[in-house]
Amino acid sequence: MNANDLLPRFVDLLDQLNDAEDLEVMFEVDHARSQGFSPRIRPSQPVDLGFEAAVEDRGMLLADIDWMEWANIQRRTFRRREYRRMLADGYNGKKIVSEGDSWFLYPCRLKDVVNHLRRRFAIYSLGGAGDVLQDMAEKKEYLPVIAQERPDVFMLSGGGNDVLGGGTIDRYLFDFDASKSPEQHLRADFDVVFANLKRMYRTILQDVRDNTEAVHILLHGYDYAVPMDDKYLGRPMARRGIVDPDFQRDIVRVLINRFYEEVLEPMVGEFGRVHVVDNRDAVPDPNDWDDEIHPKTRGFREVAQRFRGLIDSF
Repeated sequence: MNANDLLPRFVDLLDQLNDAEDLEVMFEVDHARSQGFSPRIRPSQPVDLGFEAAVEDRGMLLADIDWMEWANIQRRTFRRREYRRMLADGYNGKKIVSEGDSWFLYPCRLKDVVNHLRRRFAIYSLGGAGDVLQDMAEKKEYLPVIAQERPDVFMLSGGGNDVLGGGTIDRYLFDFDASKSPEQHLRADFDVVFANLKRMYRTILQDVRDNTEAVHILLHGYDYAVPMDDKYLGRPMARRGIVDPDFQRDIVRVLINRFYEEVLEPMVGEFGRVHVVDNRDAVPDPNDWDDEIHPKTRGFREVAQRFRGLIDSF
């Protein structure tokens, strides 16, 4: 018996859930195994394996299962069923296709941006926690969906995993020097990172524009994340001797501002009907952040309001 033998049982178990919100109580975040915008999850309550197993065997079997991927699949499945139900029930509002990372599909516990928008708009959800922009650009899962659904809006969230995945942002930083500004602590490697992100955004947007000129494209560049004593921002910076909380936050502000200015805003001029949802300072209270890079549910609600305001203006 191995983890693959158990998957059919877990599929049946997940299919019995009545709503995507049930996933929020079924799983919890495994912080030790999470990376960047790729939260790993595990069951928050005992799982019935359907057979007797020694404690150590049970633990090994459960640990082998990619819970996050199954939660991503199930959440996408629930959302697509909901999308179809809305259309079948006569929904005549704006149709949206979303592609992105954990800000658009957080696998458990938190209500992400799309979760806050899906009661008002019919949203066909792609992507999932852990998705990187490069994979989105290469797999092009959005193309057949856009061709089939003919949405009014295409929402894209990406770039965070490409930069922060693995918690190694310190490789882009110089050691702390009190005589230098926060911006001067960034290595030239960041120029290459932003250039690559810009290239991948351009690829995706050109794909969409080659398919349709009519759809509005919404991009966003996250909010100013809050460095804590965690592995994504705070600890990597500390490895460079950057330990002052204010200085850490100033570095994050420089990075986020450059992401908007160098990657996203140029897309507005290059492609028609491209809009940037500016989420900077949407979640200013550090208490509204679940970890260094994800707001809590109420924080995501504030971000979703900015999306909603722009979508309503079309």
